[in-house]
Amino acid sequence: MTRRSTATAVTAATFAVGTIVGLGGTTFALWSDRAVAPGATFTWAQESFAAGIAGESLTFAPSDADPRTRSVPQPGGEVTVTLDGPSLANDVLDHGAAVRVLQTSSLSEGSMGLRYTAFLGEIEPDSVLGQAQVSLFATEGPDQCHTETPVPSPNPLTSTPVSPAPGDRAPVVEYWCLQAVAERPQEQTQTGSPGVLATDETGNPVEVTADPWNLDVVASPHDQGDAVVTFSYTTFRSGT
Repeated sequence: MTRRSTATAVTAATFAVGTIVGLGGTTFALWSDRAVAPGATFTWAQESFAAGIAGESLTFAPSDADPRTRSVPQPGGEVTVTLDGPSLANDVLDHGAAVRVLQTSSLSEGSMGLRYTAFLGEIEPDSVLGQAQVSLFATEGPDQCHTETPVPSPNPLTSTPVSPAPGDRAPVVEYWCLQAVAERPQEQTQTGSPGVLATDETGNPVEVTADPWNLDVVASPHDQGDAVVTFSYTTFRSGT
């Protein structure tokens, strides 16, 4: 979380910089480039962005404010959310579909708006998820993310939760749905001769001894890589 300073009725005098570490290791960058005259008003503006799996602790984007300068650079950053791939793959194999709910929290004060974009990372094409239809879309709430929820069309992956209008703010919470739906049967039947190795349900290799043999071949969830969603944000002033 970053704090931006705004002041009125000031006189050029001093330049002071400091940082403090709050609960959870969040860094608050504090800066002031002028001393405030008696009777003047002085306020701190805050900016933060966090994302994660709904119901779990969110990860805050690190501050990029440079305390060595007398002005605050255009803030921005990103948060990467990693979802357990084998768990998703197991749900797809067992139920034909899987969903996970993601959550963001956005705050920006000092007449600065905040917008962000969600990116779904690449998924291995030969994996369980790679053979499913995997979609990421915004939803009104965590209870609106289901395996049967239709993917919006169009499906914008950019959100502007905070406008640049002045005023006191509270963090804006939004939700996203990661949905994986099997597009075709994930099981194929193959035949062959004995002596080959296969993989059992626990991921261990076993030797096939039947002659001839028939096996139901399924992509292994144990080989499934994690699903990665990146949220990239920036703040902006009115008209930009």
